[in-house]
Amino acid sequence: MTYSAVGNLEQVVEKFQSFDTDCQLALLWYVYEDFGGAISQKDSTDVAGYEALDSLVPEIQQMTPEEQLQIMRDLLGRANTPINQTYGSMDTANKLAFWYRLAQSMDQKAIAQVPSNYSLSSEAEEFLQHFNQMDFDRKVIFMRNVVSQLGVNANN
Repeated sequence: MTYSAVGNLEQVVEKFQSFDTDCQLALLWYVYEDFGGAISQKDSTDVAGYEALDSLVPEIQQMTPEEQLQIMRDLLGRANTPINQTYGSMDTANKLAFWYRLAQSMDQKAIAQVPSNYSLSSEAEEFLQHFNQMDFDRKVIFMRNVVSQLGVNANN
């Protein structure tokens, strides 16, 4: 996919979703490295979601690296798991904060990281270059669009 000047955000989200799960996880990590510090936790009126956020990340940190990776894969794959149901019940601000905290934990080596020998496909590299050219507001909107679609509604 060749991107126009900045591209339609819907197309950018769709392109992101077209990558396999491990590539999406790597891209989320590179996105965090690019501008993660600027998207720190936002205020949310979803108190229950915030409490869930405070318990989920430490719970995941206690798991083995293989289990941690599976949790992240399950989130992107929308598997019907208890963690995905809890995540699915959060508002978008808390979902964004959840991924931010996961990335911080990866940075601190408390969560499984992208393997040092992992390399993106040329198509994923092109996507990342495009992402890096977007302005801050569009990056935040992109991230909100991606993370808001993840999770499983426990009522379904």
